Amino acid sequence: MRAKGACRRTLLTGALTAALALVTPDAGLAEEPTASPVLSWETGAGKSYVIPAAEIVGFIFGLNQFDRHFFNS
Repeated sequence: MRAKGACRRTLLTGALTAALALVTPDAGLAEEPTASPVLSWETGAGKSYVIPAAEIVGFIFGLNQFDRHFFNS
């Protein structure tokens, strides 16, 4: 019984520590914030091709999984 309680306490402590780290990710950092790139519709500066590509791949994967599980062949 003692080992079970110690295991639960350890897991709870780890979960609380992880939650605290997620809530305050930049706590203790003393560096200046860097400016994010300015997005421009006219010049196209700062645009990313990775995010739309990942969205397309994710949508196709999700659609295929939905079809596989909910419709008969």
